[in-house]
Amino acid sequence: MAQVNLVFTRTQTSIATQPGGSAATQLDALTLDATPTESHTADAETTDSPVEVGADVTDHYRPKPRTLTMEAIVSDVPSPAPGASTGAAPDPTRPGQAYRTLLHIRQTAALLTVATAIETYENMMLTHVGVPRKVQDGGSLRVQLEFKEIQVVASQTVAVARSLPKAKPTADKGKLAAQPIPKSWAAGAADGLASSLGNPAMFGGM
Repeated sequence: MAQVNLVFTRTQTSIATQPGGSAATQLDALTLDATPTESHTADAETTDSPVEVGADVTDHYRPKPRTLTMEAIVSDVPSPAPGASTGAAPDPTRPGQAYRTLLHIRQTAALLTVATAIETYENMMLTHVGVPRKVQDGGSLRVQLEFKEIQVVASQTVAVARSLPKAKPTADKGKLAAQPIPKSWAAGAADGLASSLGNPAMFGGM
């Protein structure tokens, strides 16, 4: 099959960058020379429950993220550029560099644009990198890749005014004057005390 291009954003950190500084980012691309096999999958999930007649069917249908699997080859001889009659000179380090780039993409969870012959996918993540080595591969890299689409949404924060309940005003009752004890209460208390003093049983028989 034709070439496949992986476009992603690479973050570069300079040694001279001071703590707290921002790292530089640049758009990068990795070219896979050939893909002998590709599998493009677009599934959806539906309800198993009966749907009422006249109901909105879309409420019971949910598209799942698309997936892409492929077997790709990267050789030590880059493919000729469009319009060029011959390719670049052989580079024995090219397959190894491609493998390390794929690991970097997976490790950093970079969002990819994957351009194939039949579809260009946006917001894809590399979920699997497998390298089954064979003798006939020679110096080329034969790698199995799996991609999954990430659904990106934007959130918005809205400020909501919050009203606090008003406290009820407290009535000012002023200073309360001391109330005198009624004479009947005072007389009753005195009689009770006198009766207790006159009863020896109240003090253990003394």
